[in-house]
Amino acid sequence: MLGPNLRGAERTRYGGVVMSHSSGERWAHVDALRAGEAVTITTAFDVVRTGVLTQNAAGELWLDDILVRQQNSWVGVQVKSLRRAILEPGIYDRISHGDYHADPVPAGSLSSTQLKWLTPPSCPAKFRWNTDNPIDREVTEGMDIGQVYHTLALGEGPDIVEVKADSWRTKAAQDERDWARKVGRTPILSERLAEVREMVKVLHADPIAKAALSNGKSEQSFFWRDLEGVWGRGRVDWLPNQRKGRLIIPDLKSAYTANPADFGRTSATDYGYAQSADWYLRGLRAVGYADERTAFVFVVQEKKPPYLPQVIQLDADSMRVGEILNDRAIQTYIQCQESGRWPGYHEGVATSRLAPWLIREVLESE
Repeated sequence: MLGPNLRGAERTRYGGVVMSHSSGERWAHVDALRAGEAVTITTAFDVVRTGVLTQNAAGELWLDDILVRQQNSWVGVQVKSLRRAILEPGIYDRISHGDYHADPVPAGSLSSTQLKWLTPPSCPAKFRWNTDNPIDREVTEGMDIGQVYHTLALGEGPDIVEVKADSWRTKAAQDERDWARKVGRTPILSERLAEVREMVKVLHADPIAKAALSNGKSEQSFFWRDLEGVWGRGRVDWLPNQRKGRLIIPDLKSAYTANPADFGRTSATDYGYAQSADWYLRGLRAVGYADERTAFVFVVQEKKPPYLPQVIQLDADSMRVGEILNDRAIQTYIQCQESGRWPGYHEGVATSRLAPWLIREVLESE
């Protein structure tokens, strides 16, 4: 059931909870919540609470002295936000995309992206700013197409809305697109949808790629604490079921080239994929799901016909680079936390150098 302020047309998705903005009020629809789950709640009076939900004999869910849900009904308190909270390490399968990126660990946790902010060519000052000032990126057509690709390839994801138009130029097409995004669905033009379906058809026809993306669950989140007490978090496209033998963790990527000779020095280098692979593996090992034999592979597929797929594993040296960079990032994080200082690129006066080709050209001409 929906609360009295939740009419169907006014609902919007807030993480795993439905919220309403009607009349300036926001009520949460929390039928999916269960006793024993940890949540963080901000009430209309800006009271923030984190803890584990309990249920009384009347079937009501409570967080301390805040009534969260009445029996078989809607929330009993106005809230500004309600989201899952992670208090214990482990693998969680009901963490929404929004809640994951908002960081559900009350003490704060490090993601793969944040580690890259701590290491060159970035710097701690950028980490601090980006973490303290999260920006909601504007959804683009490319992001929608990528989401549809993942949904069709993995078999799970937001509902897809096919917009039967040649482009987004008409108001009708734009209205349908905006409505779909507002209610948590993914809009895509018919022509683009046909292209994505053809991509997925080619992907699933590849026996190695298909095997890598079989027998598991999509969009799994995991949280852990390392030996230094630092919380980490990770989220993989596909988590295969545990089985005898070597476990292989896949990460699905669409790219302009799936050529192994180019992937490592282009996409993998530009986007720090070695750090991501190392971070996810150490997290899954920390929660007891993986071991030292577990491999991490990238299921890469080209965006243009004939949509060639290729399963690629970074070599040992590349993975070692990712491990070293992550270790450095963690130590930098700990030092900055202890000192309260988040420095920029270089303290003091730095020396820079012109492009090598220009130096050679000018100096050799003397």
